[in-house]
Amino acid sequence: MEIGLNVVAAYVLNLVTIVFVYHVLFQFCRVLYRRNLVLFVAFLVFVSPFAYVLASVKSLAELMWVLSFSPFFGVAIMMALFTSWMIRFYSVAFGVLAVVHYFFVRRSLNGAFSIDHSRFEFFYDQAGKVRARAVAGDTVGVVKRRLNLARVFGKYWNFALVLVMVVLLLSTFSVGGVSGPRNPTYQEALGFVSSDKTELRPYDRSWACVAFAREFQSNARKAGFYCGFVVVYFPEGNSHALNAFNTTDSGLMFVEPQSDEVVSLSIGEPYWNRAKYSPPRYDDTVEGFLVEW
Repeated sequence: MEIGLNVVAAYVLNLVTIVFVYHVLFQFCRVLYRRNLVLFVAFLVFVSPFAYVLASVKSLAELMWVLSFSPFFGVAIMMALFTSWMIRFYSVAFGVLAVVHYFFVRRSLNGAFSIDHSRFEFFYDQAGKVRARAVAGDTVGVVKRRLNLARVFGKYWNFALVLVMVVLLLSTFSVGGVSGPRNPTYQEALGFVSSDKTELRPYDRSWACVAFAREFQSNARKAGFYCGFVVVYFPEGNSHALNAFNTTDSGLMFVEPQSDEVVSLSIGEPYWNRAKYSPPRYDDTVEGFLVEW
């Protein structure tokens, strides 16, 4: 009964937190909408990746836990896991918002938009040609008269904003297509193992199994693959460090970074292959192992 009451209390406290957090966010959105519709839309775009986080939850408890941390928590998670994807998403979304803001001006307090045809006339004259000479003429005239360049900036700052957003959008496509590390296939893992040079380091007290495994893991992440740091537990408090890949087609694959050998971990069996190695001075029977990704 005590456990049940504690669970109910936790749910109630979580629910109160959710109500408070989203009440504050709702009030903040109301203020943004009344003061500046563009900023209101920009804020909604900023927190919109939170919808993907909500769609990924698998239970009511997990949903309440995620909601209580507010949308900013979900955005932070998405930025950490899908960095390049998020850069592209924000560049496209805010770029479109800048273009829409340039061509459409809010004319009423109820949020209705109307087309500002003068914006289009800036680009196209009656013949449909770009009025670049008008911009150049204004700039040259300002320079000749030694007037403040702020007048030109004040006249064309919206156009400059759109131009900057387009340049930023195009620059994001130079970002790699893979959003952070990924799990390799079995053949990709074998290819990385053969190309990695960690095993060439000499073994000594300052560079033992832990150092080999950490360097191997670091090199794998630089190559774009998730790689696990594995601690194998032996009797009498002894242990050993190696690495693992969670391959997409063959599951867990354990690698000895000191020899590039693909090894198997079987509870109750010796770690070192008796067909290749002499028994070590300690008991190397595998009692368990822990993988840190």
